[in-house]
Amino acid sequence: PPSPAVQRVLSLSTSSRSDRVSYQSRSAISEFASHPLDTGTPSVQIAALTVRIDSLSSHCAINRKDHHNRRGLVRLVTRRRKLMEYLRKKDFDQYAEVVKRLGLKALK
Repeated sequence: PPSPAVQRVLSLSTSSRSDRVSYQSRSAISEFASHPLDTGTPSVQIAALTVRIDSLSSHCAINRKDHHNRRGLVRLVTRRRKLMEYLRKKDFDQYAEVVKRLGLKALK
């Protein structure tokens, strides 16, 4: 096993924000994927978008005047909402599982 100093350097806490988001996105994709190369199913896309939305919303909370990223955040939320509506119509059980596992509010 590597020494504690090496572990500290290689940990996610010292990585850049984009590296952390990329790692979280990959782990969310692997958690919801039905097979190893699955990146296109609605549940996987919703999980990946949720990671990006969480990252951008924390950025927008700190940088209140950053309207360009706020617009991007709104676009991501809209895309996720549309995917959730589609999934709810196509496979309600999968939709309910995604909402529960990601801790999202159910659509009206």
